[in-house]
Amino acid sequence: EKNYRTQKVRAIVGHSFGGLFGYSAMFSGKSPFQKYLLVSPSLWWDEKVIFRIEQDFAKKNNAIRAKVFTSVGDVEGKMVKQLAQMVKVLKSRNYNGLEISHRVHEDENHRSVFATAFSKGMRHLFRRSSVSSD
Repeated sequence: EKNYRTQKVRAIVGHSFGGLFGYSAMFSGKSPFQKYLLVSPSLWWDEKVIFRIEQDFAKKNNAIRAKVFTSVGDVEGKMVKQLAQMVKVLKSRNYNGLEISHRVHEDENHRSVFATAFSKGMRHLFRRSSVSSD
């Protein structure tokens, strides 16, 4: 950044427990990230503790300055429903600055979904115009 023109935008890409870590970072109140690509996050972990973490975060905060693309494969069982629940909760909070997109990828499982989600998510998070090609 000292030697080259850069955009000071930090992004995180996480799959499975990495996706859970991304949500945890977002709800920490100290996240260095502005863009999140969170694929098949393990929201079930520790009896869905991440939902309680978000609830505690919401009590003290009304803003999340982040653009989020989160997704799951349609054959990932309970993870499909849990991700839809998380997205619903986040949208219902009306956090200032939060832009969240959610996608369920057809015919993808926990192992196969990452490549598709990464491609779609990066294009979504870093698109220059408001016109989408995906």
